[in-house]
Amino acid sequence: MESQRAVQGRIKHAPGAIRAYLKRREPGTTVAVEATGNWYWIVQQIEQAQMVPALVHPRKAKLMMGMINKTDKLDVHGLNRLQRNRTPPTVWIPAAPLRDQRELTRTRMVLGRQRTRLKNRILATVNKYGLSLPEELSDAYGRKARQELNRRVGQPPPQTRYLTEALCISFHLFGPTTFTSDD
Repeated sequence: MESQRAVQGRIKHAPGAIRAYLKRREPGTTVAVEATGNWYWIVQQIEQAQMVPALVHPRKAKLMMGMINKTDKLDVHGLNRLQRNRTPPTVWIPAAPLRDQRELTRTRMVLGRQRTRLKNRILATVNKYGLSLPEELSDAYGRKARQELNRRVGQPPPQTRYLTEALCISFHLFGPTTFTSDD
């Protein structure tokens, strides 16, 4: 059962505080929360208080509220109005176990992007010193190219060589003793 009475208050932004505040309300009440980077734990608190979380799409809500400025105070009033009218633009909330599983995919994607950026940095460093790989090696990190890259990584000045070797080792592109340098 949903209450038609608007309740506004300031709640400490900490685990336990949200749940404690909501425990004083009618179980099953819908509680709107803006989809921000930290919504997982807030939704968890709402669910633990036996309330129904409604995850609101921030951009769509702003358009629906007709707001030019965006502040926490304006958001509260706008979300409250949308919720009273039963028109908040909500998004799907996966079950808690699925939310946890999705972190595996997200983390893998982040690590993949970081790996690509660092591999590109290794190649840029090698190219910076005129040690580019031959054009016939189309895959810069294929077996033949890694052997050639291994030879080239050992040629830049000492500090650059040290950092580039460290990047290569961190990605297991080469073992720590495979570098060939003149030092």
